[in-house]
Amino acid sequence: AWDLEGTEVAEWLNGIGFAAIVVKYRVPTREHGDALNEQGNAPLKAVGPVMDAQRAMSLTRSNAAEWGIDPERIGIMGFSAGGETAGLTAMLRDQRLYAKIDAADEQSCAPNFALPIYPGGFYDKETGGLKPYLQVTKDTPPMFFVMAQDDRVNCLNCTTLFTALTKEKVPAEGEEVNLGGHGYGLRGTDEPVTGWPRL
Repeated sequence: AWDLEGTEVAEWLNGIGFAAIVVKYRVPTREHGDALNEQGNAPLKAVGPVMDAQRAMSLTRSNAAEWGIDPERIGIMGFSAGGETAGLTAMLRDQRLYAKIDAADEQSCAPNFALPIYPGGFYDKETGGLKPYLQVTKDTPPMFFVMAQDDRVNCLNCTTLFTALTKEKVPAEGEEVNLGGHGYGLRGTDEPVTGWPRL
């Protein structure tokens, strides 16, 4: 959703004083499904998107001085599948999923904070917690979540990650409301979730 969850969000962030970079990334597939197995972890269908997000983080840091950006205050925000990508990129920190390409990849690919907005992909139905290959530590960056309880994507994706962050004393804030559905971005609706950008 290039406009709804991309350019419109960047314009909003610009309007409140943030530099924003919109990343066009691969959608989750099983194409790279075994990429994490080398490290003893379960397959991750979002490997392609995470690779793209990690590359974007390193490219941004490598251009930070030229672009007037503080390299220690670079976050990642994503919506729906992009929310999963944002959360995974944050949890992986500097565990890069691809071989370094050039000098830009000498820069960290770890976000300083993350905003997974109505994400999926974190909740494990069998354990009732995070999927077993997802790890939150004290070094996981702070996160802010938004999700509606009536979202067709299970809102436990947010609450389980929030709980894991809380256990590790990682700052986390969440806005979970009863009505709002999925895919609203910043666009106004009649549902309670529409006010989330004010937070």
